Amino acid sequence: MLATKRAVEFSLPGMRYFRIFLLHFQDVFQNRGRSFIYFLMALLNPALQLLFWSGAIASNAGIESYWSFSDMASYYLLLTIATSFLVVHIEQDVAFLDIKEGRLSKFLLHPFPYFISKFMEELPWRIIQGLFGLGAFMLFIIITRISISFISNPLQIIVALVICLLALGISYTLKMILGLLALWTTDFWGILSIEEVIFLIFGGFVMPLTYYPELLEKVSYFLPIAYIVYFPVIAVQGKLTINEMYQVVIVQLIWVGVLYGLYRLIWHRGIRKYTGVGQ
Repeated sequence: MLATKRAVEFSLPGMRYFRIFLLHFQDVFQNRGRSFIYFLMALLNPALQLLFWSGAIASNAGIESYWSFSDMASYYLLLTIATSFLVVHIEQDVAFLDIKEGRLSKFLLHPFPYFISKFMEELPWRIIQGLFGLGAFMLFIIITRISISFISNPLQIIVALVICLLALGISYTLKMILGLLALWTTDFWGILSIEEVIFLIFGGFVMPLTYYPELLEKVSYFLPIAYIVYFPVIAVQGKLTINEMYQVVIVQLIWVGVLYGLYRLIWHRGIRKYTGVGQ
């Protein structure tokens, strides 16, 4: 009876994926020190930017500005959390471990799609690092007692959560595409360097995109990168109306569909180039 129950339980796709997730979660928890270092890297840039803007706003206290210091503080603190939760780093594992070292062969034999298997591998890292981000956020509020503004309307909260989930989908699919590009190149470090620069400029990591020149701001809104971190952050801040949030969701859905279709195309063409012994 027990064996039958376990067989039925394992036959459910959701339970199989959940067990894969738990196995990877155990591995990530054993390497929590590594997760904490990654979190510190995500924290350093927003902290430095916050110090800069605190000085800039203080020196121009009599000049009308778009955002107050409280707005900037909440933006960069939420940026830390969003970076930890939503910015995926799976492309390095795909490129260096799976493709360059030939580990992809074992995934081709698994009864699970490669796309889902790698997501179950990456998700625990996002959860652990995101919790670090939440902890740092709460500690900062307790110490500084600064006033932070958030959305409070239940409908806006639900839509903001949808925006965050879609942002994770865009981030993961985009990074999977970047990782698979290693099938066509022998030097993946160049792609990583370009990726970091593009994310830094168009992702809202340096400053809110509303401070950009008009042309650069429009380019940022056209690319999918702004929909990974920037729009989730300002949505949680309450900088968007409900109609603007709906528009963000629509654009995110379009990008998820486009990127997943591109992933499928690259996967089917790239797998033909894979030798099975690494590169």
